Amino acid sequence: MKKYELTEELLRLKLSLDREIYEKPQWDYDPVHDISQEFMWNEENVSATSLAEAAIRKGVLLSFCFEVFKDKMLNICDTRNTYYVDSVHTPLYLVEQYRKQIKIERKLQLKIKYENTRIDCSTLEEKYGVDTLEQYEFEEVIKSFNKFVEHESWKTIDVDDGLEYKKYTPQGNKNWFIGRKYSGKTIMKLDVVLKCDVLVTEKMTSSKF
Repeated sequence: MKKYELTEELLRLKLSLDREIYEKPQWDYDPVHDISQEFMWNEENVSATSLAEAAIRKGVLLSFCFEVFKDKMLNICDTRNTYYVDSVHTPLYLVEQYRKQIKIERKLQLKIKYENTRIDCSTLEEKYGVDTLEQYEFEEVIKSFNKFVEHESWKTIDVDDGLEYKKYTPQGNKNWFIGRKYSGKTIMKLDVVLKCDVLVTEKMTSSKF
């Protein structure tokens, strides 16, 4: 997560992960699972590994970049039970699956979730941004954003009855998009929920709520 701004929430998560990784006792010094027992994953005995330990602890794995472990649920079996262990690799998967538990700030959640899509959340307004929304409103914003990125093209967005937007026409001096950065761009105003407006350019830039 080095490329993302180190917020207080992200710093707390990083420190927590550091403690899990570097502070003793590490799990392999005092394992909870019975290492003499067979734990099978993908027809392989994974006893005495972090897979078996995570299964018994009902934990989550932070995995290296191996395709077989990357952002997926793993089924691990012993002689009596099947365990489901979530294997997390990318920040996107972490945010999608655990954003409520790890409590990363909303702006960073959106920035990670919609990176490399037609929605750009890097310029979200701080003072009037997503932190002003109630939780249910924030969930509605995410639903609308998801619809936006799942569309094949702007043509299909245009005919979607659930997505309403029109040209942004500021009143008086209240123009949030003054400056060379937005020069020559057509900015559209997307209505998400009653209290939320999102501004759209050719590549959507969500900047004011």
